[in-house]
Amino acid sequence: MKIYTTGVALDLLGGDYRWRTSVYANSQPDASGRVSGDLILYGRGAPDLVASSTDENRGSLAKLADDLYAHGVRSVSGNVVGDESYFRGDPLGDGWQWTDLQWYFGAEASALSINGNEVDINFVPAGKAGESTVRTSDTEGYVTVQNRMSAAADR
Repeated sequence: MKIYTTGVALDLLGGDYRWRTSVYANSQPDASGRVSGDLILYGRGAPDLVASSTDENRGSLAKLADDLYAHGVRSVSGNVVGDESYFRGDPLGDGWQWTDLQWYFGAEASALSINGNEVDINFVPAGKAGESTVRTSDTEGYVTVQNRMSAAADR
């Protein structure tokens, strides 16, 4: 089925088709390049939005940031909001088994997927009793988040 789907997509879209992810804001950047309010990433199903870069290829989010910089954006006073409302309808395929939903191949369709919608989470022992350390992957490797357990959890 994947070969048929790929063939139909190539026939309908053509080999030069490029996915488009738009960026919206309620205002243009001011003289210092600051956007007041939120920056909205509006996804349209691009399967290749990645933060990480390799030696051969810069991540597509880095290219998106470069495009924003070229348009004068230097900072955002609000949040960066992901809008994945482009796809309409049921995010799960007809006939999907409920037991498949726990696996990577049972992921819902999304118009805005970044890094394949994956994040690594590692729980590692902390240096002191009553503390735990959670490490989550980001674009540069891992971010360490210290988390102190409450006294109630110790009882």
